[in-house]
Amino acid sequence: VIVSVLMLPLVKPLAKFVEKMIPEKEEEEVENKKRKTRFIDSRLLKMPVIAVQLAKEEVQRVGWITHEMVKKSSAGILNHDADAVKWVLKKETDIDSICWSLENFLEGIPGDKLNPVEQETLEHLKHHITDIERVGDHATNLAEFARKLDKKKIKITKFGRKELRTLFKRVLSNYEAALKAIASGNKKHINHVIKWEEEIDAMEKKFRRNHIDRLEQNICNPEAGTIFVVSLRNLERISDHASNIVLSLIN
Repeated sequence: VIVSVLMLPLVKPLAKFVEKMIPEKEEEEVENKKRKTRFIDSRLLKMPVIAVQLAKEEVQRVGWITHEMVKKSSAGILNHDADAVKWVLKKETDIDSICWSLENFLEGIPGDKLNPVEQETLEHLKHHITDIERVGDHATNLAEFARKLDKKKIKITKFGRKELRTLFKRVLSNYEAALKAIASGNKKHINHVIKWEEEIDAMEKKFRRNHIDRLEQNICNPEAGTIFVVSLRNLERISDHASNIVLSLIN
């Protein structure tokens, strides 16, 4: 355990050192570019302790990419930002590639060569990457909803837009706290997610009820209303994945 703690500040320098010590062959360099990964390489599996720490760096990196995907999908829906939508949809294949590489890398790390704390970290990372990949899927859904709104020239009411803006803000904050919890294990971030998960669930239900009221009053376009409701659902699911991340850290 002491060795692991002492190594934590050295993770990024070690990444550069390993990169120099294990030069890539041309075909391996091409393969890494296809995988879109930055910190992991199959040759690191011979150094399990370092492999776990660098896998953690890669998990955090892909987590922040998906966070940006959610943020840009918000710009797509609320601000009709077509460039943001294109960025999200382009990143979808990158996320799939990175997560596939990470899952294989994590499965290849020999757990019997790790101490109990490192083994626990390894198991956490396996769970985290599943939730992070799902967040990317939901962000992609939201970007596709934004594209549909623009393509069909339909608008969500100002009331619905205000509610979506509020929920996007809360969900992004919650997911950010979950990603920070992966990095630090800080209880402040963990408690933030647990507290706001229930609030976000309540907000999603309240906003759906408000939508039904608007439909009954013929205030909103039914097609736009459908997109509004599924957007709420996707945002609530992102918050669920943030909760999964911190709960796995607690357990």
